[in-house]
Amino acid sequence: MKKRLLMSGFAFALGMAAAVATFPASALACGGFFCMNVPMDQAGEKIVFSFDGDMVTAVIQIQFAGEAKEFSWVLPLPSEPLQDGGMEIGSEELFTRLLQNTNPTFTVNWDTSNGCYPYWGQQMWDGAPTAGGAPEDDGENGVVVLQIKEVGPFDAAVVKSDDPAALSAWLNENGYTQPPEAEELIAYYVAQENVFVALKLQQDKGAGDIAPISVTFKEPQGPCIPMVLTRIAATENMPVYAWILDSGRTIPKNYFHVTPNWAQVTWLDGGLNYVDLVTKAIDEAAGHGFVTDYAGSSEIMKEKLVWEGRFANVETLKSYTNPAEFYWQMLNVGLPVNSQTQNLIRKYIPTPPDWTGSDQEFYCCLDQYAEYLATLNFDPVAFTDEIVEVIVKPIEKGQALLDSRPYLTRLFTTMSPNEMTRDPIFVVDSTLPDVSNQHVAQGVAECEQGENGSQMVTKVTLTLEDGTVVTYDGNWNVWDSPPNAEAMVGGATADSQPAATEIASIGDDGKLTPVESDLVAFTDQQLAFVDGASPPAPGDNIQPVGNNLPGGTTDGTKTSKGKSGCSMARGFSGVGGILVVLSLVVAVVRRRRNSLNR
Repeated sequence: MKKRLLMSGFAFALGMAAAVATFPASALACGGFFCMNVPMDQAGEKIVFSFDGDMVTAVIQIQFAGEAKEFSWVLPLPSEPLQDGGMEIGSEELFTRLLQNTNPTFTVNWDTSNGCYPYWGQQMWDGAPTAGGAPEDDGENGVVVLQIKEVGPFDAAVVKSDDPAALSAWLNENGYTQPPEAEELIAYYVAQENVFVALKLQQDKGAGDIAPISVTFKEPQGPCIPMVLTRIAATENMPVYAWILDSGRTIPKNYFHVTPNWAQVTWLDGGLNYVDLVTKAIDEAAGHGFVTDYAGSSEIMKEKLVWEGRFANVETLKSYTNPAEFYWQMLNVGLPVNSQTQNLIRKYIPTPPDWTGSDQEFYCCLDQYAEYLATLNFDPVAFTDEIVEVIVKPIEKGQALLDSRPYLTRLFTTMSPNEMTRDPIFVVDSTLPDVSNQHVAQGVAECEQGENGSQMVTKVTLTLEDGTVVTYDGNWNVWDSPPNAEAMVGGATADSQPAATEIASIGDDGKLTPVESDLVAFTDQQLAFVDGASPPAPGDNIQPVGNNLPGGTTDGTKTSKGKSGCSMARGFSGVGGILVVLSLVVAVVRRRRNSLNR
């Protein structure tokens, strides 16, 4: 069974946000919810999709750092979000748990029969207004306002227009400020008749109130990641994570599918170089590719957000009228330790006006500030109700989303702004095999006696899952972490090999077809025309796609429909023709090589 799946996702937020790790209550004695305030996984874009019939739900982690008044965020969608429940606050913990359970891990099973094996700890890669009314027509400026709503801390508007300049002007005039360079990118999606969801923080809210957003909309062809618009605020080699819940495995259609060279993983430190390796592999795929980190049953996320009794005691918080008692009881009712929880604590139990210390210093010792706390107009009922609305319900909805579909795929890539020249399109093919996120090598170490009777590792041999043998020569103590030992494969350094062992594209039959390295650039040009105009012939003078705006324009004023856009791909047209052209090219190249060798 095959379905065409577009990914419709996050557009842009100017800056980055900090997601805080989740820890069990037993680890929080040092300062409760403010023990750990070190950002993790703060760089990157993260989105979860659930595709069910013609309805798509997308949960997007919005990332931002800066002044709250500067925050604005715009998301193009192929159709208007549902009026009832189409825009809601999401949960940070959804992304935290997905990362924890689908991150690639790289471990070594050591053969201990010879008494020589390393003891160092293996590290795993951790690769974070009013209810809507009837549409309003702003007749004079050509912008139609479809919805105006409050969504958690946001003022949200859903608008559409066939005039990019008018739409950009409306956004700026209404507080959804966009940089000047955004207009030509917005024009790309206007040409495809998208609607735009615009968010800004309400006047009494701060940057700490920013939360994930969940949107549900109708799209028979599935969702799409508008990477073209994302590049306006993207960083170099920005990580992009996408989790797709559906009936089968999801793979890219107009991007390459890339398999990293597992021999280049730094196995001896648990694969801490994984993101760098993926970046190199994607660069070899012309900057347009995804790797599959996990593909398999969604049961991997069963009861990861909600388990029996987790929030059973939240309502008991209403009985604690003392702020300090309320705070410490929060540790025992199943709440996550993240920025959403911390921000609610700051709202209802603020630090003293003249406080100059850290949050942790204040909240770890609330009992010492009884006199100040007595001056607060503390409302435990309102606090608890907001905990339920902002924390508990989004987590429960996140678990329901994970349970709604049988299959989960995690796709990962890194992209720089100059590579964000077309929107990724994906297909779902349940005939493709599962992909495990747990990678295990079999290891044998050789030792010799060192000074002071210590045991020294002189050589390590790893056998990877695909049979590749990797060796490391060294001289380090079995108790110490290894130095940056150089991996060798077949007498050559692993790093001298390509970072990608396979770069493949998908055809009409859903088969992944490997692409020879000398045809990657040409194939990439062809993939830009999937579902659009007829692809050029091999002899045509094709300009690099990265030098043009999507749709083939160079001036940014008018983008033609039918090339590379999220809303334009309808079915599988184009890919088969591309593969036919490529097969002819391959045949010609091979014949030329053979004739030269005669």
